[in-house]
Amino acid sequence: MTGWKSIVEDIKYAGGEYLDQEVVIDNNLISSRSPADLPAFIEASLAKLAREPTEYRSRKLGEKL
Repeated sequence: MTGWKSIVEDIKYAGGEYLDQEVVIDNNLISSRSPADLPAFIEASLAKLAREPTEYRSRKLGEKL
């Protein structure tokens, strides 16, 4: 996981592994360090969404999986 510099210790104390990268993808969690990393974060998020099954994306709000 990555995040803003001020929460590095919080991530570590919570048991997470901090990586100083613009984007970190861990299963369904996508994290970035700062607003400067937003283009890479958006690209990673869109790529992840494109790989998800269409049945999950097409369900209506409130419908169960």
